[in-house]
Amino acid sequence: MMCSKKLDQEISELHALVIKLDPDAPGSTDGFIEVVEAAPSPPPPKPPTNPKPPPVPPPNFLQRSFSFVGTLSREYFAKSTIALLVFAGIVILMVGERTLDEGWGILLLGLTAWSFVATLIKRWRDTGNDLWWLLTLLIPYVNLVTSAFILFAPTKKGP
Repeated sequence: MMCSKKLDQEISELHALVIKLDPDAPGSTDGFIEVVEAAPSPPPPKPPTNPKPPPVPPPNFLQRSFSFVGTLSREYFAKSTIALLVFAGIVILMVGERTLDEGWGILLLGLTAWSFVATLIKRWRDTGNDLWWLLTLLIPYVNLVTSAFILFAPTKKGP
């Protein structure tokens, strides 16, 4: 019985809805539904065809001196090599005069060597040559020619 009451109620609601749509029924609307079209929305903006990449900040001192990534110009390589040689000389003198502990001296000379090797590799990469040629620095007298080449070789243009 419960189902029949619920069913009767739904049927009467549907009947009332149909009567509202019937144009001949008393008190009903005309039976037509007005369709209103919305104004067309503007097309989305097109993305630029060649977007510019965000500017890359220049490397700082630590990135230039201790990182193995990137390249270096002749000018920066020459200046950093002179600065590293002066710093290494000062550290050696301070250890010799006992104003600096030997452990600190070894640490500072190790950091100096790391920085020199990093700048050397980046400068060699800037010349566009294979890194295996750096092994010529281990050969006496040939290393002088290699060092001169690193200092005076032009920068490779392009990728």
